Amino acid sequence: MVIRPETSPKEALEELYKVKKLFDQSLGRLDKFKSYQETLELPSEKPTEIDVFTDKYQIRDIMWTVRRDFGEAKNRWYRDNWRTQDAQQIIGMVQEKTIQLTRLSNRMALPMGTTDDVLEAARGEVMAVRAENALITALGTPAMLDQHWTKVWSLIGGPPSSLQDFTLTQLIEAGVKEHIERVEEIAAFAAGEASILRTVTEISALW
Repeated sequence: MVIRPETSPKEALEELYKVKKLFDQSLGRLDKFKSYQETLELPSEKPTEIDVFTDKYQIRDIMWTVRRDFGEAKNRWYRDNWRTQDAQQIIGMVQEKTIQLTRLSNRMALPMGTTDDVLEAARGEVMAVRAENALITALGTPAMLDQHWTKVWSLIGGPPSSLQDFTLTQLIEAGVKEHIERVEEIAAFAAGEASILRTVTEISALW
């Protein structure tokens, strides 16, 4: 079975595990055969195909695991309540997966001018989120309070039913990306207010 890029990561990993199980069973038979060779004092060499298979399996396993884990995380980032999200954690994971896929590409050592469809699909998924790093950083400013969110939502047609529960997808679909500079200003102002408040609180504690 050829595992195509559009296959779900869950199904792809299940199929890979089946192949690995069959391979491990074959290795068991090979070990038994080696013992026969040793008994008969025949030369015994490890087939090079074993190392090739192991390397290719590990690459595919890592690749599909990245797609599974990143896909699950992305669903949470975009569909769960945005005010419970950690923007820096999101940016960190995007960076981590970018590096991981780059290393994987180097390990694959693809011939010049060729690509791997699954690898490119994984890269595309990560880069799609990475393209929104600036927006995620601004919207994820911890100092953003209700009054700041009211300003953000006023840019895109008014707040949702609750300022305590909305998603990144809702913000994007409402057109927040068209107002990124203004959102960054609001976030910077919120951070500045929080910094001043901390300073005042610290000074008051000294009196």
